[in-house]
Amino acid sequence: MLTLRRSIGLIVLSLLVAEPPGAAGDGPEDAGVRALVGARILSQSDSGTIDGGTVLIRGDRIEAVGLEVEVPEEADRIDVSGLTLTPGLIDARSVLWLPPESRRDSGNDGGLNILDGVDPFAEDWRDVARSGVTAVAVQPGNTGLFGGRGAVLRVGPGGAVARLTIRPDAFVQAALGVNDSSTNSILRYQQYEQLKRSIEGLKKYKEEWEKYAEAKKKYDEEQARPDKEEADKTEEKEQGKEKEDVEEQGQEDDEKEDSDGSKDDEGSEDEPAGDEAGSISLPQDEEDDGDEPEEGDDDEDQKDGEDDTDGGSKKPAEPPKEPDRDEAKEFLVKLLGGEVPLRIEVHREDDLRNALALAEEFDLRLIVEGLSDPKSAREELVRRRTPMVLGPILELGSRPPYRRSRADSWPSGLLAEDSRWAIGTYGDRPADSALLRAHAAAAVSRGVPADRVLRALTAGAAEVLGLGDELGAVAPGRRADLVAFAGDPLDPSAPVALVVSGGEVVYRDPDVQAPEEVEPVAVVDADLPDRLPSRFVIQSRRLLRPDGSIGPGALSVAEGTIVASGEEIAGADDLPTYDVGDAVIAPGLLTAVSTLGQSRAAAESAGADAGFLRAVDAFDPTGKTVRRLVRGGVLKAGFSPGSVNVVAGAAGAVRLGAIEPVVDPVIGVGLVLSESSRNIERYPASLPGQVALVRAFLGLEGGEDPSARRRLDYYLSSPVIDRLDAIRRDRAEEIRSGSAAALFEAESPAEVEAALDLAETLGVRAVLVGPGAIEEHPARVSRLAGAGALTLVLRPIPPGPVAWRRLEAVAAAAEAGARVLFAAEDPEELRLLAASSVAVGLPASSALRGLAGGFAAIGLPVEGSPASPWEPGAPADFTVWDGSPLDLASRPLAVVVDGRLAP
Repeated sequence: MLTLRRSIGLIVLSLLVAEPPGAAGDGPEDAGVRALVGARILSQSDSGTIDGGTVLIRGDRIEAVGLEVEVPEEADRIDVSGLTLTPGLIDARSVLWLPPESRRDSGNDGGLNILDGVDPFAEDWRDVARSGVTAVAVQPGNTGLFGGRGAVLRVGPGGAVARLTIRPDAFVQAALGVNDSSTNSILRYQQYEQLKRSIEGLKKYKEEWEKYAEAKKKYDEEQARPDKEEADKTEEKEQGKEKEDVEEQGQEDDEKEDSDGSKDDEGSEDEPAGDEAGSISLPQDEEDDGDEPEEGDDDEDQKDGEDDTDGGSKKPAEPPKEPDRDEAKEFLVKLLGGEVPLRIEVHREDDLRNALALAEEFDLRLIVEGLSDPKSAREELVRRRTPMVLGPILELGSRPPYRRSRADSWPSGLLAEDSRWAIGTYGDRPADSALLRAHAAAAVSRGVPADRVLRALTAGAAEVLGLGDELGAVAPGRRADLVAFAGDPLDPSAPVALVVSGGEVVYRDPDVQAPEEVEPVAVVDADLPDRLPSRFVIQSRRLLRPDGSIGPGALSVAEGTIVASGEEIAGADDLPTYDVGDAVIAPGLLTAVSTLGQSRAAAESAGADAGFLRAVDAFDPTGKTVRRLVRGGVLKAGFSPGSVNVVAGAAGAVRLGAIEPVVDPVIGVGLVLSESSRNIERYPASLPGQVALVRAFLGLEGGEDPSARRRLDYYLSSPVIDRLDAIRRDRAEEIRSGSAAALFEAESPAEVEAALDLAETLGVRAVLVGPGAIEEHPARVSRLAGAGALTLVLRPIPPGPVAWRRLEAVAAAAEAGARVLFAAEDPEELRLLAASSVAVGLPASSALRGLAGGFAAIGLPVEGSPASPWEPGAPADFTVWDGSPLDLASRPLAVVVDGRLAP
């Protein structure tokens, strides 16, 4: 279990081979004297916003900030005019720098130290830095009750744990109600009791050592007492001797004076000479008294000597016994009294109240994270201003059980105006920290003010992590962690131009240009009635046009269809008109190739060739995924079969939320060359077998006769088999004639190459779904794109170097002429795909065309679908947004399907 401790060898290795402090790794520029000039600085400090300001950096610190900063001649001057400069962003819950075993490691005794599991040679930091994140908080996993120490690490060149560490021992991690044994209140209360006993053990350990220290002090004092008494006696004797010496000296002086006087009177007849005249005779017994002790003195001296002898012979008292020393507890006792905070993950109200009770009883300083459903305990958090770490806000994929109770508006209802909070990505992969801005944008879309969200990524996060004087602000003396954005820092589509970490330039894209100035708009509501009339006009200063541009426009709607569109609508005076101001009116978004959460229903797993299958025959218009997509403004889908078969079947065009959803039952046929359709228990089990099967299906040279009867692994009557075979042949002919698309699913370079070979052999447009490793075939992709024979359907890709290269290749293909579409089963994930593509270089207009275009965007005519979503006769399916659909901070204000507001 204690994998973190076993990683100590890696730490030692990193120390042996590490560069000296301040040395630059591959890529980053050395820290020195730098000046970032001309930016709009969002300082997150008392300086506020500084337009056209300068930041002077010396070493790893900010030296000066302002409008009139003197730039030394030797400084590296970087022009950031027109860009927005912020403090480096902080991910308050990350797994960056942690190998898989360290991410999962946890415990119940608080004995783990996350620094023991850090891999300082990992390269994921590059992808995280590109997104503007410069610091991350890492900790043991949450499966145990009491994991151990967390730390704050930099995002930049590694090589040594010490070089990465901004704050070791930043907090101690704990959790209640999170692991698999948290299924009911009783089990969760048992967890609370177990954690409480652990903290009580710390208190007892501390008290034992305090008692020992007190007893040891008393013992040392007792041991020192005889020496002190002896010293006192010696001092008294010395003082007595000094007194006797003084008295003797005085007596001698008196005798001298008497002697001088007798000399003056010498020769006098009245006084005798010699001793008789010059001295006084004392009785003999009095003279002896000065030399001999009085009666009883000998007894006292003897007694004193006996006492000294007895005292010296006594056996000294036993010293107090030192308690057993526990290395983990030596640190963990710092929790008591709040020297180190306890960071505890809780989600339900009862777990939160238990955590607050622990803080009250043991004087703990809490950082609370999770908080999916705190209910009334939220008021206690607000009153105490307890620091919080919240996330993930953008939920992609399935939620764990303890997060399923979150409201759609979470976390807006949790926060007060003065709440102290930060945002964590809570990812499973190190590069997931690159999605921090997406989570922040999602917080804005859920109602949290943008300025407070930006603070939660910078100064607020630094304060929560105990680094308020080190990170989170563009101010003199702070660590030089800075990011320059070409646009809104909270908009994931805004490219990052420059990242500085600890004074080092760790990322720089010279191709990023300052954006055009856009007047900020604030849209609160679409101000539409609860029920729209059958005929109406809706207008806006921002209508999304078919070419991807945005400008003034209006739509005239009658009986659920578009009657007219343009900047002005003729003859609309007598119609109800709704002016939504600066809100964006956009066509319903398109998810190009998706199973809509119905892959099991839209698949046939008995054979690898399911060319007869139509996905629309299994379409459920009321499915959970469909409803979620509609609420998120996604109103069109290329509904495709699952990917378990090589010839997957026909994909169809459907309108989501519509009364008549099926637009065209066959717009393409799925041809799956990826690993998902390979099965060791059936043919084919390899890529060559997949290619052979596709060629046979399409009737290409070298393949089997397409008229041959299909062999089945289950019984069907001959007439049924003949009918299915006829459907398969029709599908193949539709692909060969170009009336249906060949939807190639590929991932690896070899799979992509095979798909392009098949498409060129057919002489049809290649539609690559994935789109797979097109970055490995740049020349061929560019040639097909330039010929207008390539469509790319981008599906979600985990953050990382592969994703970055893939998005760059997609942008290059689009520039060469390829069409780019997007596909996902979550509306926010769909928009994130488009936004991420824009951040890497895809023009925003191209992304909007792919995101909000019609079915014809695939490059093929679709029966029953107009070429433009605003064309007269097109269904009145559109969404009113409070911002651009590319900006994840935007949210749908109204969704209209068939001219009616969607529920």
